[in-house]
Amino acid sequence: MNNEKALIPEINKEYNHFDDGKINRSRQCNVRINEVIPFDKIDEETLTEWESEVTHCDWLYKKQTDMFIKATLYPETEDAEEIVYVRTKQDDWFSMGGMFSAGTLDVDGSLLKYIEDLEEEYKKEQETE
Repeated sequence: MNNEKALIPEINKEYNHFDDGKINRSRQCNVRINEVIPFDKIDEETLTEWESEVTHCDWLYKKQTDMFIKATLYPETEDAEEIVYVRTKQDDWFSMGGMFSAGTLDVDGSLLKYIEDLEEEYKKEQETE
């Protein structure tokens, strides 16, 4: 994503999520946005979790976030999991907690485009060999 403030995702829309922020196909999965909640309207449990995450992952999360994005990872599967995204220091969205669910939200499609561009470049290299 660019350094401008990350776009706000649309409620009920599905986006790509990249596990652990690793941008490749093997780490790509779907996430459905359930709620976009302004900072001053967030529930106490989520606020407490965010305060802990900011302290423990001060290299990743911003000390201030304007919104919390509640979503379902792996929607419509038996592995569905509720997650919450907050702002990173780069103004992207990264989900909190979860041993296997923390990851980057690709709101504008730029991360998927990055992968597709690499795949196209690789394909062209293979054709010229």
